[in-house]
Amino acid sequence: MAVVFLRETSLPCTEQQMEALTSCFSRPQAFGPVSTWGPEVFTEIGTLAAGLPDMVLSALLQEQVGGITPEAIALISPKKMAVVFSAVQLSWLSVEQAWAVTEEQWAELDKEQRHAVGLAQYEGDVLLELRGGCL
Repeated sequence: MAVVFLRETSLPCTEQQMEALTSCFSRPQAFGPVSTWGPEVFTEIGTLAAGLPDMVLSALLQEQVGGITPEAIALISPKKMAVVFSAVQLSWLSVEQAWAVTEEQWAELDKEQRHAVGLAQYEGDVLLELRGGCL
């Protein structure tokens, strides 16, 4: 029940503190193993999703990545983002999530990862442009 209130706050936690909090969420009494979470759970925990361990973040599926709030994206440390998210995972970001990527995070990404984020940032514009061209 407390998670509902935590998702609305931005806690000044260290990465280690966020990892400790998120480990509590993956217990059977809370939401169960992260591998079973749908996007709604990521939305429920809000910014605390930034504290998920590297191995967990690197194994997220497209549906799960879609549930990470833009605020949580912005809180992931730049080095962590560059290490845990593949270019494919970054291509799954929504427009809002992609625009939440900070300058510091961007600077740590490699060329493929930057390209994926760039495509995600302008996905809506590209789709509108393509639709306009087909009419």
